[in-house]
Amino acid sequence: AREPIAMPTVSREDVIKVGQDIKVGKDEEALWPVSDDEAWRARAREFIEDEALVRHASGQIRGFNLTPTSGPALVDLLIQAHVGDDDDCLKRMSKGSAESFNVETVK
Repeated sequence: AREPIAMPTVSREDVIKVGQDIKVGKDEEALWPVSDDEAWRARAREFIEDEALVRHASGQIRGFNLTPTSGPALVDLLIQAHVGDDDDCLKRMSKGSAESFNVETVK
């Protein structure tokens, strides 16, 4: 049996830094800190839909490759960084998970 390809781990510190740098919405608010409310979810959704922002953010994180699912994957990493402990290694979600990711319903 072949080993499944391990998704590369991403630095929590890099993810938080990018979340602080990404400014979205009419108020230019950052995506970090994460908050479980409609305003944050709206900003996250806007980020996912902004190819230029996603491309820029992807380039700021070591080991994070730009793909068609980078937007949802980055939002998921921000949520992981928020809910997780101080473990510095976050795992990028699978392509399938990213394709079905819905920022409205994620916990």
